[in-house]
Amino acid sequence: AWQPSKDHAHFFAIGQSNGKVSLTNLLSPDPAISLLNVQLIPKTLGRPCHCVVWNPSDNRLLAEGLEKTRADSSLIVWDVTRAGTSTPNKTKHSKSNFTDAQSPSEDPAKYFETGHGENTSSIAWLPSRNNCLIAGMGRFLKIFDTRAELGSLQSCPPREYAQHKAIYGLTVDPISSHQIASYAEGNTVYLWDIRSFQ
Repeated sequence: AWQPSKDHAHFFAIGQSNGKVSLTNLLSPDPAISLLNVQLIPKTLGRPCHCVVWNPSDNRLLAEGLEKTRADSSLIVWDVTRAGTSTPNKTKHSKSNFTDAQSPSEDPAKYFETGHGENTSSIAWLPSRNNCLIAGMGRFLKIFDTRAELGSLQSCPPREYAQHKAIYGLTVDPISSHQIASYAEGNTVYLWDIRSFQ
């Protein structure tokens, strides 16, 4: 996913099959930065990342959707401004270096998480609702407010939801931001008005 910011051109987030997300600037004039590969690492590895989506109004926030597991969240929002450092002499004991998957509680980049035991197939940020996103999880479309307190995220309930099989490819209408589209297996596309969610 290409970060939607003019201040950080050519800055990418790349979801991987093991669940990690790599942050890199491919065309930086500084060779040390362009080759830097900072990683966001969830507590449980070995499950694929299905999607990564930048918040269009707050470019420091990156949402990641993962395969389900009972031991960890499948929807994680990262604050990339706290993701390691761009200097090559960072020590492994620094709190900002979170490449140690054995210490997830000390991960300063984790901003929001939810979805234990659920599969997150697609994500879209909602421009009409600051810091809110919609996720296709299991057989539901769920809207979450990511401003919730980090300490209560393990059981964070969705603000609104709709039960349906069309959980893939979520996208927001660029003109009418209360309208979204998604699709189900079989290539059927559905249009939604989030104002009528439960």
